[in-house]
Amino acid sequence: MSKSINIFGFHSIESILKTNPELVIKVIIQKGRKDKRIVDLINNLDTQKISFSYTDRTNLDKISKGEIHQGVISEIILSPILNEESFLNSIAAFDQKPMILI
Repeated sequence: MSKSINIFGFHSIESILKTNPELVIKVIIQKGRKDKRIVDLINNLDTQKISFSYTDRTNLDKISKGEIHQGVISEIILSPILNEESFLNSIAAFDQKPMILI
């Protein structure tokens, strides 16, 4: 079973929606917010068919455990950490020789 984590704030959530939306399990939005940033986020979630719900600020504060959340929190699937063998297998699948920086 995959582990999940919570991410907080607009930049984090917008970034994951652009790069890996399939990792998003759900988004929780602060009730009562109707500003442009929230409307844009909701439109993006609707377009990508990602579920979201509303809750009050107190609950968001509890979920975030003191982190700054800006009124939005998302639960995402934590990508597995690759070990040396899985790394070598993944680069073996490339058509060209990859450049690896360490």
